[in-house]
Amino acid sequence: MVKKIIFILYILVLVCMAAATIVEKSQGTDYAHAHYYGAWWFILIWTVLAALGAFYIIKRKVKCASTLALHLSFIIILAGALLTHISAKRGMIHLRIGQPTDTYMAQDEEQGMQEEKVLSDREIEVLSLVAQGKINKEIADQLCIGLTTVITHRKKIQEKLGLKSVSSLTIYAVMHGFVDINMI
Repeated sequence: MVKKIIFILYILVLVCMAAATIVEKSQGTDYAHAHYYGAWWFILIWTVLAALGAFYIIKRKVKCASTLALHLSFIIILAGALLTHISAKRGMIHLRIGQPTDTYMAQDEEQGMQEEKVLSDREIEVLSLVAQGKINKEIADQLCIGLTTVITHRKKIQEKLGLKSVSSLTIYAVMHGFVDINMI
């Protein structure tokens, strides 16, 4: 019985997602998000599906790798969706071929869409010097700031961008036009 309900819910989710995709093409993303992806009933279907799937796996002690992978993937998707719903900012970024960007448009409840920068001007300066191979002391001397300030800027840059290594920071700086590849 549980297996049939799970199967029906999978089909229902697929049909809803297909309908939402078609509606999104004609009515726009905001409409689709409000009436499908962010609707209480759609979230409820996903939650019930994940809960029933976990219940079925535990009750039946399922060992089939493909069944486990399918149900685990839905639980991971739901966890990611919940995290995004709780912590994300709604906005957009304008991309132009050959032009760097360090700003995005974020949705503000009171003032509508507002332009925000990913990195401050000083963080961009520090990032470009890191990408050029400078050590913290050289960066501090060149920018006339303290060594601990440079370290703080680097930590904030890494947190904001979700990057850990100097090589990944360098790639980011080159890709966004903050440093010329010939300067590395």
